[in-house]
Amino acid sequence: GQCADAGWCATACAGACRACTADKKGSGADGTCGTIATGTDPDGECGAGSEASCDGTGFCRSVDGVACSVGSQCFSDTCADGVCCASPCGTTCSACSAAKKGGGADGVCAPIGSGLDPDGECGAGGEQSCDGGGSCRKIDGEPCSAGADCFSGSCVDGVCCATACGATCSACSAAKKGGGANGVCGPIALGLAPAGE
Repeated sequence: GQCADAGWCATACAGACRACTADKKGSGADGTCGTIATGTDPDGECGAGSEASCDGTGFCRSVDGVACSVGSQCFSDTCADGVCCASPCGTTCSACSAAKKGGGADGVCAPIGSGLDPDGECGAGGEQSCDGGGSCRKIDGEPCSAGADCFSGSCVDGVCCATACGATCSACSAAKKGGGANGVCGPIALGLAPAGE
């Protein structure tokens, strides 16, 4: 036999998350080496604090929200955006780290905040970004075909517009106004008579 856990053990019992006493294992008999129960770490082998503990198979694993590089380091088996995540987080405009979401808690998959696009999921150039609901939307001034394409919810004169821009002799496209910027509602220039006005 061997001496382990301040007592006799039938075999050598080395390695993290293994013990020879029933008290440390959480079950079983004294004198038989076995794995320590899931969610416990009686000897602090997995590190200080409660961020990691034994997984019941002889390995240390981390709780959701703790930094990771691979899923096998996590109880959830999912490592997303550099943290253990409660669920896979692979849909557009969703993230598991608070930094990428723009707030919230690490370890919980949720939509990326409105106006953010940390991984460029909505395309290069900044014409679109995440809308806070898990979709990409266009910023004011970008071409559109419907209000749902735009953050503002308003597609006027073929561009995303900051407002509904419904007054007579007002427009949102630079071409229809006779100047100015796309995406900003303004008066149509004196002397112009675009179709429909």
